[in-house]
Amino acid sequence: MKKIWFLYNVRHTYPDINDRSTRHEADYSDGDEIVVMIQEIKKAWYDVLAIEANEEAYQLLRDAKHELLMVLNYSEGLGWADRESQFPALMEILSLPYTWSKPLAQSLMLNKSKCNEILKANGISTLRNKVVHNTHDMEGVEYIFPLIVKPLSQGSSIAITNESVVYTLSDLTKQVDVLLGLWMWDVLIEQYIDWKELYVSMLWNPPQMLPILEADYSILPDQYMPINSLEVKWKYSNDIIKPANIDTQLEEKVGMLCRKARDALWILDWCRFDVRCDKENNPYILEVNSPAGITPSKLEQGYSSCFVLSSQIAWFTYQNMINKIIESALQRYNIF
Repeated sequence: MKKIWFLYNVRHTYPDINDRSTRHEADYSDGDEIVVMIQEIKKAWYDVLAIEANEEAYQLLRDAKHELLMVLNYSEGLGWADRESQFPALMEILSLPYTWSKPLAQSLMLNKSKCNEILKANGISTLRNKVVHNTHDMEGVEYIFPLIVKPLSQGSSIAITNESVVYTLSDLTKQVDVLLGLWMWDVLIEQYIDWKELYVSMLWNPPQMLPILEADYSILPDQYMPINSLEVKWKYSNDIIKPANIDTQLEEKVGMLCRKARDALWILDWCRFDVRCDKENNPYILEVNSPAGITPSKLEQGYSSCFVLSSQIAWFTYQNMINKIIESALQRYNIF
C-alpha cells in the first residue's frame, strides 16, 4: 500500500524581535500543533508518514519515491527568499504528486507586492502599497495616511503590532526603521482601511467557497488596534473570529473577487484569502494564504485555523477536510 507523506516545518526557536537569528522559523508551526495535525491526518489516511521539511527531506523523498502515493505538502521552506517554493520545486524534480500550488505561484504569493501586481494586472482590487528596501526608498514620496507597515514576505502576523498602523510621517519612518533594523526584512507600506476584515477559504475539485468568516474587533480591549496583530491573533482569535455578518450582495462580490484571484495566481487544492472592505462595501485582497493553516481545535488554548473553522461551519469533520484536499490533488494527477 502506497503512503501519504505529511511534509511540515516545526518551530524549534520562538521568534524574538531582538534576535535576528530566530526570524527564519517565525512562520513555522509549534510542535504541539504539528502533533495534533499528524494525529488527525492519520485518522483520514491510515498509512501516513510525517517528515520534517529540512535539509534531509530531499534524500528521504527520493529514496521513498516509489512507495509514495502523494505528499501532503504543508512546508514553509528554509531560509528566507522564495522559501515556500522550495519543496514544491523539489517534488517537481522528483516527479512526485503533491498538494498545494506550483513553485512559481508560491513564490509570487509569498511576496505581497508581486502578488498585488499580478492581481492588479487581472483587474482585481488591492490596496495601494510601496516596497521599501532601505530608508532612502521613502524619499520623495507623498504618503496618504493612515498606512500600515508590515514585512513584505511574512505570514502569521509576525511583526504586526499596534504601532504598525501609522498616521504621521514620523511614525511611519520609525516603524519602517524597526522592521529594517531589528528584523532585516524588506517592508511593505500599505493603505489602511478601518472597516470589515473577512477570511475566505476555498477548496478545489470541484471549486468550493467555504463559509466566510469575519474579525469582530469591537470586543477587543481598548488598547488594541482593530487589526489581527500577533498579540491579538494568539490571545483573542477564538473570541473575535466569527461567521461573517454580511449581506448576499457583498458575499457574492467577495466570492467573485477571490475566485478571480485564485485563477490569476493559479492556486491549487486549498487556500484562504484575507479581504478588507471599505465603508462602501468595496472588497480588496489583503493577502493570499496558500496553503492556509490547518491547525485543529484540539489544543489547550482551543486555537483553530480559520480554514478549519470555515470547514466546520460547512459540516466537514477534520478528516473530511483533509480527504478533500488530498482528493483534489489526486484528481489533478489523474490518480484514482
